[in-house]
Amino acid sequence: MQITVVFEHWHLGDGNYPAFAVGDEARLSFELDASAVECVGDGAGDIVDQVKDAEYVIVGRVIRQYPDGASSSFPVVEAGWLRFYCPTSCAAGLPVGTTVRFQGRLALDHYQWVECLDRYPEPPDLFYAVRVARVREVRIPTRFVQRRGKSLTYPTTVAPGEYAPEDVRDVALVSAETDGPTFSLLDLTVLPIGAGPGQPAFGCT
Repeated sequence: MQITVVFEHWHLGDGNYPAFAVGDEARLSFELDASAVECVGDGAGDIVDQVKDAEYVIVGRVIRQYPDGASSSFPVVEAGWLRFYCPTSCAAGLPVGTTVRFQGRLALDHYQWVECLDRYPEPPDLFYAVRVARVREVRIPTRFVQRRGKSLTYPTTVAPGEYAPEDVRDVALVSAETDGPTFSLLDLTVLPIGAGPGQPAFGCT
């Protein structure tokens, strides 16, 4: 099995993750930045459908709801072999047991799962041993970049429909040292149970 996820380059400066290179192995958890959430009938089958790059349509069942520490909550979802959490506000309050259709981008866990794991009662295992099969650097198009004097303002990532093929290039490893704002796409091969690192990679630099 293989999935593609977003690696936002601020993770490097914050020391959350190392600069992954092709061939590296790690134990990772994932979040879905959902752009659409729809409750569907209980008879709907699980789906993990890659639309383009890290954009997915996923149908799965809510197996947990946890407080997010900011007067709201977030769901943990199981869709066949894939488990993830969804921090997007439109997913808050989904009842446990509900079957839901999501569309959005898979990304590395920003902090909400692994860093706060000891606060969640009976947490399911969201970690996967993976090998980095491919790294692509994506240039954020200039129309998203605002320049004010010596400062730049820009999103940390953009959706697949917002960048062109010429904005994407294969690289050997994740790097924030580029000519302009970028993020990375990681193609990850999910390793068999028991293979790969035993500890999560979050906070390992």
